[in-house]
Amino acid sequence: MALISCPECHSQVSDLAASCPKCGYPLRQEQQGKSFAEFLVGSQWEARSASLAAQSLQANFASDGSFDGILNNPPGDMIIRPQQVSGRWHVAAPILVLTYNYTDNLSGPARAEFEIEITEVSENRLSGIDKWVRLWEFQKLG
Repeated sequence: MALISCPECHSQVSDLAASCPKCGYPLRQEQQGKSFAEFLVGSQWEARSASLAAQSLQANFASDGSFDGILNNPPGDMIIRPQQVSGRWHVAAPILVLTYNYTDNLSGPARAEFEIEITEVSENRLSGIDKWVRLWEFQKLG
């Protein structure tokens, strides 16, 4: 057993505890949520979801919370053409947050932010749902 700091109240808590005895913060969920971040770092992933304004987002996730990638759409798409994007990502409990800027051909510069609750994790695949209850699938490319 080791002592860890509660992310909410900063009390010292056993690493075996399911929640903080002082404030009730769910520690096991926090640990589980961070575990999939290790799979993302240093690899290229392809994300697909109806929430994306593109067919897919291919991204390389860095340990500093940044990512570089490509929004993929057919070249003739009238709203969002294929384009390079750079953004930020972080994990909060089982939630993966992605934020990036892109260009929409109808309204110009735009910002995308997605909060995805990751529900299934494996070394080469992640899946989850966002606040619109739309499925997200992440597949490791390399």
